[in-house]
Amino acid sequence: MTYLKIKFILFSLVLMLVVVGCLSRATKEQPNEVNRVSEETSAPVDDYEVFKKFLDKASGYYEKNGGITSDVLKKQMLSGDCNIKLFSSGQRDVPFSFYNHTKEHVLIQGNLYKCDHCPDFHLRIETAFPITEDGLCVSNYHVFKSYDPSKPNDYITSFVMDFKGEVYPVTEIIAASKQDDLCIFKIECPPSNFKPLKLGADLRTGDEVQLISHPDRRFFRLSKGHITRKYLKAGTSKIRQSISADIGTGSCGAPVFDIEGKVAGIVTGTENVYYLPGNKGYQMTVKEIVPVSQLLKLINTPSN
Repeated sequence: MTYLKIKFILFSLVLMLVVVGCLSRATKEQPNEVNRVSEETSAPVDDYEVFKKFLDKASGYYEKNGGITSDVLKKQMLSGDCNIKLFSSGQRDVPFSFYNHTKEHVLIQGNLYKCDHCPDFHLRIETAFPITEDGLCVSNYHVFKSYDPSKPNDYITSFVMDFKGEVYPVTEIIAASKQDDLCIFKIECPPSNFKPLKLGADLRTGDEVQLISHPDRRFFRLSKGHITRKYLKAGTSKIRQSISADIGTGSCGAPVFDIEGKVAGIVTGTENVYYLPGNKGYQMTVKEIVPVSQLLKLINTPSN
């Protein structure tokens, strides 16, 4: 056998091994590709149907069972901090799709009310999220204080709905802070029905953030950005951070996540900037969040 033949045979063997290795790797990676395609082609959110389901279930529950009144909830908002056993705050692996995993942990919060123009029930939509398996959730203080700027102290009762369309009544406010615009409340749900979100730490200016909320009934909308500033609100001792991620009416109470998927803040509202008196000459919108450290101050975590 000549030298050239031996060299050709060795080259052929090496080439076969490379091809087999590539095919084997492609086979192993195929399930991930299938999962990605499945996630990217999931059914679109039907905002009309989501809202209709929430309104029908919430109003139907209230007509049959009643509910805790807004007056009682507002009195309970005078309470201070509380003792809560939190979900482990250790780091978790972020799955392939942050959105598809996390959207199931974000709740739609709705205050049920009636207007002066018709006999029907209505819902004022905001955002909330669970922090324990037995139904303790977080939203904003102002969410429970009012439902509508034209009638700031008038709503009937409150509910939340999860991504699967299950509706749960709010039964009690556990702790609240007007200063930090935070409220911890209890819902009626089966034990271990929720997978709570993990609370992380405050982020620094420039750090990446992402959030899921319901701006203007655009349910379960993902937005990304950065922390743009940490500051005291003018003339107060209120600690706030601003973000570049998009939020709107209905986003209040939404969890703001760090890159590990832990809660780093809670959306609290927006402020527009104008260059002329009388709110004329719009320039920009400041999108505010409360750092998660302010929420942790409301919670006295048991040591065991």
